[in-house]
Amino acid sequence: MENNLQNLERYEMTKEQAYEADLHEVESFRYISADWGNRKRPIVDLPVDDGESKRKKRKLLFNKKHPPKPKVPEHFDGLVKLPGAKVAEHIVEDIDPKWVRYVFDPVFVALVKREPNQWWPVVVGNARKDNLKKPPEELMTFVVVKYPQGNKNWCLFKSLASALHYCGMNNAAAHFSSTAPTVQSLPRTQAIKTLQDKMIEHVPEIAGYVAYNGTTRKKTKSLSLLELVEETTCFPTVVIPRGNDGSSSHAFVVVDDLIFDATQLCAMKLCRQSLDWICGKNGIGSIELAIRFLQPSNTKKRYARTVKKHW
Repeated sequence: MENNLQNLERYEMTKEQAYEADLHEVESFRYISADWGNRKRPIVDLPVDDGESKRKKRKLLFNKKHPPKPKVPEHFDGLVKLPGAKVAEHIVEDIDPKWVRYVFDPVFVALVKREPNQWWPVVVGNARKDNLKKPPEELMTFVVVKYPQGNKNWCLFKSLASALHYCGMNNAAAHFSSTAPTVQSLPRTQAIKTLQDKMIEHVPEIAGYVAYNGTTRKKTKSLSLLELVEETTCFPTVVIPRGNDGSSSHAFVVVDDLIFDATQLCAMKLCRQSLDWICGKNGIGSIELAIRFLQPSNTKKRYARTVKKHW
């Protein structure tokens, strides 16, 4: 169904199809717990002494002709943004918890439910579903992506690991690659915080960073697509793009004139055409967030590289 929706323009969709398309473009979720109002909430979690009493309680619960229902059932809301928008275009309401549990890892769902009414960014991952689809040859280089993510949602740490390996930081690269499975279920903000902490621990010579375009509490600078492409740098830059379809669940790393996208086996050329291909049918709209690691942090080590050209 999702593939069929990708081939439709918004105006061609039915109301149900548009709702489903919105679900796949949600960038943040919040959990709304059930509101029982003045109604009596059923007690189903009382401690029991043995299996028999537990069975009795279950029998009583399911034999009720009119079991109590909440005034407002538990559900999730989704936040959808489009490129360049300062606020959400709209909120997708009343998302079925069963759908959220089916699509997302249980750890992520548990984190969202732990703090109701708080927005949680989706996990940065997005393994490519069309594994047989490769970029056009003219967008590829012969520089190897050392740590591809395969069919796992590990793009954030695997892409950075491959970029660090390319920069000659092999031990740090191996650590970032092995860390990827442990953070795949974390919301974006927590995963990025973990990445920053790991940089201080394993690559202190460039652990100091500058953030671009984000909406975090830390003041950020602006980075346009043109600047990303034309002002090449030897410092690894983590990029979370926002596609023209509103999606922002993927990440890659730029260094020199290369894009290390962990969905690929070789690095792509740093150009607008590559960015459009990565973001899918509708292309890239903007840079949602970029983090450039370029300064030493509590170390005398120094980063000694200059920009290299590969195409």
